[in-house]
Amino acid sequence: MSMFDDLNTIIIEGRLTKDPNVRDLKNNSCVSTLSIAVNSSYKAKDESYVKEVGFFDVEVWNNAARACNQYLKKGCKIRVRGQLRQNRWENKDGSKKSKVIIKAESVEFNSKEFQTDGETSKDKKGEIETSLGINIVPAF
Repeated sequence: MSMFDDLNTIIIEGRLTKDPNVRDLKNNSCVSTLSIAVNSSYKAKDESYVKEVGFFDVEVWNNAARACNQYLKKGCKIRVRGQLRQNRWENKDGSKKSKVIIKAESVEFNSKEFQTDGETSKDKKGEIETSLGINIVPAF
């Protein structure tokens, strides 16, 4: 990697604004769409703190997509590491549109925020991580 190679990495942490939405695709893969609210604040000129919320769309693919769909719900806190991707398309009227999303490379979620078939998440943590290739972390 030279010092001028492009870098495209993002890490965000926030809460899901709605339940994950998984779609099966024709090529035997699947994608789950997540919407994450990320809180931040900054100091204004008058020295007060201003709070703001950013909303980000995330795509999670294959096994991790199924895990998100199965174990997460609106309000769960998650951490996503991935790359920004710009989707471009042309509407029927010929106008060009684009949208920036985060394509997840890894998804981490709090082991205390989900349950599986009446068992605590702690009992199933290792099995879930191994079979689905995701990372379930202690509270963050």
